[in-house]
Amino acid sequence: MVKTCWTKATIDVNEAVSGLLSCINHGLNAWIEVRKNGDQDYPIMKVNPELDNPFNWEMSYGMPRNKADMEKHAYLNETEKDLTYNWTNAYGTPEAVEIYQKTGEVTPDLFVGIGTSCPVRINDANWYREHIKGDNYKYGFWTTFWKPKKEISTYVVDESIGKVFVVCYDDSADNIPDKNELIRRAGEFLIAYADMNADETADEKCGRLTTISELKKMYHDEYADIEVYEPVFEKYPNHFHTDNCRATNDWDDETKISLYQLMDEADYDATILANSGLYAEFEAWYGSRDAKVLVCMAAQNGKD
Repeated sequence: MVKTCWTKATIDVNEAVSGLLSCINHGLNAWIEVRKNGDQDYPIMKVNPELDNPFNWEMSYGMPRNKADMEKHAYLNETEKDLTYNWTNAYGTPEAVEIYQKTGEVTPDLFVGIGTSCPVRINDANWYREHIKGDNYKYGFWTTFWKPKKEISTYVVDESIGKVFVVCYDDSADNIPDKNELIRRAGEFLIAYADMNADETADEKCGRLTTISELKKMYHDEYADIEVYEPVFEKYPNHFHTDNCRATNDWDDETKISLYQLMDEADYDATILANSGLYAEFEAWYGSRDAKVLVCMAAQNGKD
C-alpha cells in the first residue's frame, strides 16, 4: 500500500530529497512523486479564509496579562489580532446577536449575560454601557484571547499551490529494493526533473499562477493598496527587490501573477525601496503605520 505520510508536501525539491533519504534510511521502499496539492496526507495548508470573519471566532477564556502578552502572541491572522486589541465578548439572545452580526446595531438584549456568545467591538460595548445601561462603565483593552469556533477548520488546503513534491513509500512490498537501487532511482528522478525544468518557462517553474482578482479575494480586507511590478531581466525573479523589478500601470483584475507578497512598512523598505535611499511612510500614505500593501509581480505572459 502506497503511503504519503512520511513528510508534508513541498514545492522545494531539496526538502523533498531530504525527506526521501530519511525514509530510505529507515529501510522503506520510497520514491518521490509530483502530485496535486491536497492529494496526499499532509498537503501545504493556509489559514482558513473563513477566519477573516470575526464572528467565526469565540472567546478562548485566556486573558492577556499586559500589553507585552498581546505583542508576543502568535496570531493566526490580522482578524485575530484585531479581535484581541479591539473586541470583547458578550452574551445575548440569538435575535440580538443576529442583528449585531448583520447590521452592527447594538440592542439591549445583546448584553443579557447569558445566551449566545458573540464578539463585540469594544467601542460598541462602551456605547451600550453609556447610552443603554447608563452606568458609564468602560471596557478596557487586552480583554481576552480568541480561538476559531469548533465547527470552523483552522487550516485548509492552499489551492493557490499547484503541483508539489511528495515522498511516497510502500511498507507492504514483499521485495524491497536495496538501498543503492533506491538512491539510483532517486537520482533518475532528479535528472528527469532537471531536464523538464530546463525546458519550462519561469512562470511554469513557479507553478503558482494566480490573478489580481483572486488575490483581492484572498486578501480582501488586509491591504490598503495594490502595486504591480514587472521583471527587469529575462530571468523571472523569486523575490522582490529594487534592482529586479519596475512598476507598471499596465494591469487589470485578470492580469496573471506569479509572485506576490503582503508587505508591511519594514518589508517594503527591505524590498521595493532597498538601496534606494528612500523609506516608506505608510502613516502619511495610508493613514496608519500598520497598513499593508499587496505587491504583485506580473507573470511573463501576464496580459495573455
